[in-house]
Amino acid sequence: MGFFDIFKKKTGKQNLQKAQTYKGYEPTFTSFGSNLLKSTQVLESVRLKADFVAKVDPRYIRHNGTQQVRIEEGSISRILKRPNAYMTKTDFFYKMAFTREVAKNCFVFLDSYLTNGGYRNYTGMYILQPRRADMYEDTDGSLWWGFEFDNQSGTVYFKKEEIVHWAKNFEDLQYRGGGEYDQQSQADMLETLNAYHQILESIAEAAKCACYFDGILKVNAYVAENEKAQEIRNKFVDDLRANKTGVAVLDNGAEWQDINRKLTMVDEKTMAHFQQHIEIFTGVTIDMLRGKFSVEDKEAFYEKNIESGLISLGEAFSMCFFGQWQTTHGDQILLYPHKIEFMSTTQKIQLTKDTIVAGVFMVDEYREMFGYPPLPNGEGQLRPRGYNNLDGTLPSEVINDQ
Repeated sequence: MGFFDIFKKKTGKQNLQKAQTYKGYEPTFTSFGSNLLKSTQVLESVRLKADFVAKVDPRYIRHNGTQQVRIEEGSISRILKRPNAYMTKTDFFYKMAFTREVAKNCFVFLDSYLTNGGYRNYTGMYILQPRRADMYEDTDGSLWWGFEFDNQSGTVYFKKEEIVHWAKNFEDLQYRGGGEYDQQSQADMLETLNAYHQILESIAEAAKCACYFDGILKVNAYVAENEKAQEIRNKFVDDLRANKTGVAVLDNGAEWQDINRKLTMVDEKTMAHFQQHIEIFTGVTIDMLRGKFSVEDKEAFYEKNIESGLISLGEAFSMCFFGQWQTTHGDQILLYPHKIEFMSTTQKIQLTKDTIVAGVFMVDEYREMFGYPPLPNGEGQLRPRGYNNLDGTLPSEVINDQ
């Protein structure tokens, strides 16, 4: 079944009404997309956050008492590694993060079917980009997402558990991110960007106009000498047209005054204020956009802009993949950021020195820190117990213990 065939079986749901909220009915959500992305700085800031999220490693984890086990088999682990037939894992999570930043909501449809044994088998994940989203409730009290798409007539309905909903700024609305406070913030930012854009345009226009004039030609003549003044003007214009020089030859009856080309239309403090406002809104500095990250900067950026989002995304996946019984028995989706480089080479070397004796990491994990590929034939899957065992040849009792 193709992805667009999904819509054919999802339309026409009967006996649905908009779900009740604590405020009555919520306002219709239509703020998908924003003119803020016309700003190069805002757009690149969103892309930077999406780049961070694209590096995560999603895993199906089960807690068995004191142990944490990674579940490698099954359809859940498979689609976390390969979401669908046309997107890689990196592309999928990049687009999820980008969509969430722009629309404050990212909706992912989990395509699946029930096997003869009653188990749910997942076949793919698809990012939805509706122009409108509403929560509905049927006569049994079950919740449904209702989406309207630009290329689809009518409302398409999905069961709530079929949709992974990753929201941002989950504040005053009950079912979605964004809302009144977020829209006020975006409106304020849009005014700032418009003012900033106008200033840049005025500076460009002033510089353009300044190039038209080199100076002022002052003709020292009385009214009776109008013919002489006209003669000087005509000679000046003829020289300009002939591209001889920017200044015509003057006689004793005329004076030339240079124009100072130094443009100071906006002071540095005003421009810095605009820049600071944009950086506070995006959470990304100009240095970050240039790739000038210190370790401390990267850690602070991750903690403020990325970490809580990854936690909520893992929880959103878990809500859809697992029922109450599985959740009680420790099944969950976790997104690990270990591929994000938080340490300098010096710090990696120090970490290796501090942990190698205790056997904290496997040999291949140490190699991965420094950008080396795994050792062949599984040699790197051993835990070193000191500097003498870095080549993977461990004592026989340690190998047996492994």
